[in-house]
Amino acid sequence: MTARGVLRDRIAQARLDDVLEVPVAGLEDVVVRYCSLPHEAVVEIQKSKNRETLRDNAHILVRACVGVFERVDGELVSVDPDDREAARVKDGQVVGDPLTFTSPRFAELVGVDSDDATDVVMALYDGADGHLISAATAVMRHGGYISDDMMRALRGN
Repeated sequence: MTARGVLRDRIAQARLDDVLEVPVAGLEDVVVRYCSLPHEAVVEIQKSKNRETLRDNAHILVRACVGVFERVDGELVSVDPDDREAARVKDGQVVGDPLTFTSPRFAELVGVDSDDATDVVMALYDGADGHLISAATAVMRHGGYISDDMMRALRGN
């Protein structure tokens, strides 16, 4: 592998290691781990904006999600009650194959019969639209796409 390839792999791994854990409002002990989105993904999301803010924010969460976990006895383990051992977070790293918003099993757990992962996110945050938008904002802020200065400029303050 070339030096450039090695560096590219290290950057990709650093992005996965730089996670943000966001608890899901209303669901005690359920935590979603998000990674920073690469610039290309942000551009793609911005281009595909369908003027439905909630769905656009759900799309951000779908793209950034690296796993949905539940805190059991102080440990983050798979949110799947039938298979807690499928994945866990150990020493800050994900071990195993966690459920994500695109996992058919996770859609089943939240009661969604759809192949659209944004529907899954919206079902997870059912009735808590502000929390969904706040989670997407936190992901974008974590990735450096939103700063307090930018927010002030948008508000004209």
